[in-house]
Amino acid sequence: MKRTAFVKNLAMAITSASVMLVGNVASAQVINIDGIEYNLGEQIFSTGGNVEATILEGNPSASFISELRLFNSLETNGDFTLIGTSQQVGTTVNLGIFPSGEELFFGIYVPNNDQTYLLGPANRNPNNIIHAGVATLPSGVINVTFEDSENGGDFSYNDVQFQVSGAVSTRSQSVPEPGTFLGILFAGGIGISKLKSGKKL
Repeated sequence: MKRTAFVKNLAMAITSASVMLVGNVASAQVINIDGIEYNLGEQIFSTGGNVEATILEGNPSASFISELRLFNSLETNGDFTLIGTSQQVGTTVNLGIFPSGEELFFGIYVPNNDQTYLLGPANRNPNNIIHAGVATLPSGVINVTFEDSENGGDFSYNDVQFQVSGAVSTRSQSVPEPGTFLGILFAGGIGISKLKSGKKL
């Protein structure tokens, strides 16, 4: 492929990816709870170090008592670490040390309706509804808030709340996949670099 064609195709790919990224940002859902803005559907990742979770006071009028859990994977029938129930406000659990870039699969189990809801996108939940929001505070800790009703209830997202501290971030530390926007830019940068290095003077 000629260099001009390569650069043209790269520019088209970047433009297309930019449109996709802008569309995703524009459609991002944000909810304000007690003056804190939570991004719905976000995930939490380890930055390589120790992680702790503390149960916060949620909605005192919540109909259900939920169990806060850290699952080993997206398979909610598998192993998990119990953090505590939504009523055990102030409880802090040391969850251990996790490798950088590893996602932390937080979720709640609601015995009343025998349902489990996970942090992250809607397709992780049995009803295909986002059930949690995440907010990174200036101190670096991350607040998490959950909606516990089966069909989203009143979509207040304040029924169950907890805080994650330590080596955590809402951004993955791993190298972007080739098909993602950043991956395209990353690959494009390498391609352009190779073109420049191979250019005759």
